[in-house]
Amino acid sequence: MLTRRDVVTLTWYGLLFSAIVLWASLRPSAPRDTMRPAALPSATEPLEDAEKAPEMRHVMQRMMR
Repeated sequence: MLTRRDVVTLTWYGLLFSAIVLWASLRPSAPRDTMRPAALPSATEPLEDAEKAPEMRHVMQRMMR
């Protein structure tokens, strides 16, 4: 059997969920142009001045061993 506290808790969460759904439906949708993900650099592209960075030199030297 549900207690009064359970009913109040379920009612509160129901109202909160309804408010979020209402807010989301009333929110203006973003234009399609801004939905494109940003272009990430490819992993195969060489890093600029990678040989000059000390940590990259260290990594490269360990890979060459």
